[in-house]
Amino acid sequence: MRRWISVIVVAGLVVAACGSGDSESGDDADTTTTAAAEETTTTTAAAEETTTTAAAAETPVEVAQAVIDTWNSGDVIAFFGWFAEGATIQGDSTETAGMYSDLGFYMGLEQAVVVEECTPSDDTKVTCTTQTSDELSGPLGVETPITWVLEVADGMVASLQFVFPPASQPDLFVVANDAVLWVRDTHPGVFDETFRGTLCVPHSWNAYPDLWCSSPEGAAELLRLGDEFRAQYGA
Repeated sequence: MRRWISVIVVAGLVVAACGSGDSESGDDADTTTTAAAEETTTTTAAAEETTTTAAAAETPVEVAQAVIDTWNSGDVIAFFGWFAEGATIQGDSTETAGMYSDLGFYMGLEQAVVVEECTPSDDTKVTCTTQTSDELSGPLGVETPITWVLEVADGMVASLQFVFPPASQPDLFVVANDAVLWVRDTHPGVFDETFRGTLCVPHSWNAYPDLWCSSPEGAAELLRLGDEFRAQYGA
């Protein structure tokens, strides 16, 4: 995107320079303006060349890190923007109905994915080990190891696999599930509005088949009620 913008700007500067050159005054001011425009054009072209080189040198590891950074930003649309046409997550198409809402739910819990190491295994495959926490279970001291396995081609993600810990562990997914069930029992009105009918099925990537999922709005409700939930959790 930046390269296209640069070309437009360069074109604009060239027109401005030509306009100055055609001026009948021929004075020093016009000459200076034209020279400045040409210098700016050269600088912009050099910057464009640097951007092109950097993009060409972008490695699968760098793409993997950028994808995880985008996840941490909470921008679900930008996150899916990293995926190529026909890409998959846990073997399911990124176009699978409900996937945006389901992943947006976890992003909405303000997950923080801390990368321990990203290791390439060939020219396209990258494995990143991480520790992940969120704003709902993090205050309870919960951290969850999640491994990201990405296939990258031409700077885009062709496939993503999450390797989850055993579901029996008290991880952030279990806490999120427990929180939704707690909302069902203590705030039925909120539950009916934001969670009912939003089970994470039939997505095969879901390691917790009984897990309740929702939209980012549902996650916001959990965070809003977080202090109350944590005070009662495990009591």
